[in-house]
Amino acid sequence: EEQLKFNEIPVGGPKPLVGGDFLIQIGLTPGPHFKTILDEVYENQLDGWVLTPRMARVSAVVKARDLGFDVEYK
Repeated sequence: EEQLKFNEIPVGGPKPLVGGDFLIQIGLTPGPHFKTILDEVYENQLDGWVLTPRMARVSAVVKARDLGFDVEYK
């Protein structure tokens, strides 16, 4: 049986901490920007910058705002 090294991601990677349902919840309409937002949040998760679901949601809101969307999250 193969042992994982420290910080090695298993095949398939971890489950994303945020999904499109959250983006809809904050008022976004599905479109190509969903992939842009979710890909960046997931990349941050893989890099260790996003560790919790709340951090993922905040990261998604920040990216949505960076793309010009007027969204609010508390």
